[in-house]
Amino acid sequence: MDSDNEELDREIARLRQFKVSPTADLFLRFKGRDFSCKPDQIDAMYQEAKEYNKLNFIVNHFQQWQECLKYKRESGIMVIDVEEEVPLITCDNPVDIYKPGIGKVNVFDPTNTIQLTLDRRHYLWIAPQFLEGNGLRIVRSPRDKYYALVHNESTEKNAIDWIIGEKDTIEVYKSGLIKYSKANPENTVAWNARSLVAIKMFELDDVIERHGFHSTVTKNKLKELGEISALQVDPGFQHLLAAMRKKFGEDYV
Repeated sequence: MDSDNEELDREIARLRQFKVSPTADLFLRFKGRDFSCKPDQIDAMYQEAKEYNKLNFIVNHFQQWQECLKYKRESGIMVIDVEEEVPLITCDNPVDIYKPGIGKVNVFDPTNTIQLTLDRRHYLWIAPQFLEGNGLRIVRSPRDKYYALVHNESTEKNAIDWIIGEKDTIEVYKSGLIKYSKANPENTVAWNARSLVAIKMFELDDVIERHGFHSTVTKNKLKELGEISALQVDPGFQHLLAAMRKKFGEDYV
């Protein structure tokens, strides 16, 4: 809406520059609608066009929201269970909407991923559109402390004024920032492994989006990832692998 208002401001400034008779009619076409006024009525026309822009934005906003909900109702939904060692926090802006590899996202893009903290050990994860699920089924999946750390970091970045949690949760979160940010061999190995897992899981998402679960390409990708030591101990990947075998048969991969 801001960009539309800026466009309107430019058009109004252009109209003000015309040297015309006080009885002349000025015309403005903005966002598919025609406006007209006398030279001394430009301010009133400007307010009318601005109000129209606001209403038009709200209508489009709800249409996009409804379209997004239509897709998200069929998306995979998981409740992620993290280790107690790193409890989860929330904030005053708790919904994390993102798309791997993209900076600023369109919040109504059905290929976004959505995350939301539920309590100190669980967060909700709604999959991109291409990872379809059962609208009546919520899957539970385990994750380790490093997933919790990354989720907490995203929560902190999203916060406007407040980070929220139980007293001991906040204290553990602050001490965890210090403990796991130290430059020591243990943390370096751990975070290198986590980075590799994240990269490979993004690659897997891309393969699934382009080729589907049943393709040879996807199965070969899963076999390839299953040979990586970091993924062999990653609870998220192992849970996915087990779920695929349960759904499609033990010989799936």
